[in-house]
Amino acid sequence: MALIMNDYRPTNMAGTIHRHERREHAHSRISGSTPYPSVASLVRRMEDPNRGQDALSEFYNSDALFRFAIGAAADIRERVARRVQQQGQDRVVGDPQMHRLLMLGVFNWTGDDIFCGGQNFPSLAFRYSCVLGNSLLKRIERSDAEVRLPDLSIDS
Repeated sequence: MALIMNDYRPTNMAGTIHRHERREHAHSRISGSTPYPSVASLVRRMEDPNRGQDALSEFYNSDALFRFAIGAAADIRERVARRVQQQGQDRVVGDPQMHRLLMLGVFNWTGDDIFCGGQNFPSLAFRYSCVLGNSLLKRIERSDAEVRLPDLSIDS
């Protein structure tokens, strides 16, 4: 994990995720007596394998979205690792267009991809759509794994 100022760079992946919120909150969104967790501790939470179970209720919306995007980046990294492991099989693994769309929504746009002075691409709405899409894709993949029939082909 690399966290520099308001930018997060996942390990073994190109790209950064920008934290749009620049304010530091004094206390939790749901409890005025609970101190607001540090950005570094929350990044660690979203890199954890149990990140999908965390609703981040104590965070303000823009910070929660930043952390969900970090979790989506970890999911993308794991999906790519599975795809690499399964390349030897006689089937296409994953959807390359879905992968590209998720990458567009999670990571900051740089260089020639920035247009019309769009300094904060992807926008919060765009990033929200990507995080939601990632959550739906994970649910579909889990359901697909539950109902998939085993391969019963007989080798000669």
